[in-house]
Amino acid sequence: MVWFLRILFLAVFLTLAGCDGAGTQNPIWKDVKITDLAATGNSDANSDDIRRLKTMDFAVYIFDIPADNIDKLEDLWRKLYAKPLRFNDYEAFSDNSFSIGFGQPQTREEIRGLLRAAGGRQIETISLLLSDDEPVDLTISYLDKEQTVFYKPAGSSMEGATLGPGTLSLRVKAKKLLQTRGVCDFKAQPVFTPPQSRYVRQMPDARVQGEYVFVFAEFGLCMAPGDFFVLGPAKYVPNQITLGGIFFSRPDTKPVPVAQVFVFVCASVMD
Repeated sequence: MVWFLRILFLAVFLTLAGCDGAGTQNPIWKDVKITDLAATGNSDANSDDIRRLKTMDFAVYIFDIPADNIDKLEDLWRKLYAKPLRFNDYEAFSDNSFSIGFGQPQTREEIRGLLRAAGGRQIETISLLLSDDEPVDLTISYLDKEQTVFYKPAGSSMEGATLGPGTLSLRVKAKKLLQTRGVCDFKAQPVFTPPQSRYVRQMPDARVQGEYVFVFAEFGLCMAPGDFFVLGPAKYVPNQITLGGIFFSRPDTKPVPVAQVFVFVCASVMD
């Protein structure tokens, strides 16, 4: 009888112990559904993270070339390629004194040598980290007052646009090519942006009041790490009233005026 009472007491004690605060907690796996254990690669949040990881890294080298030596760049242009490049209108591109050429890693040092032979001096290096298909404005020049900027659009005579004050930039963006590993599609176009537009832009591709996009001077090309292109003046324009003159000249340099040449190098394409 005594043993029976002891066993009964022990059973009651264990039952009560299972009802205290600690005992009522659910196992950590109880509310986990089988879908919670699946890979989250298709979730929206994860997709956003993956999109942010698709970045393209570029280095931009800016050279000053004495204005009197612009003709010496002909040797440089002959060493570069035009075939990979795309234009909205090549005739309009060149009519506005824009010149561009594509190169690959094995020719980069030769191109540097030709820039030095033309009296080129590297004055600045800019690092550009581009997210997939999101534009970034690279500042080229600042217009401190309102003025008329002349340009020649596609299939038309010279026209003028009243711009300023504000910034003339090269708007660049790159997009990873899904079908080709390690290659991106790079695009660029000159853009004038009034100061306030930096604060009112809501969407990456949104147009804002007072902004002027020189669509006819847009260009693009596919690039892999090590590829580069050189963007410079086809000729020296010694004034600040044309698009080419504003974009490539630096009239504030004394006593010798200089022109700017830009070398864009693709450093990496993140998959």
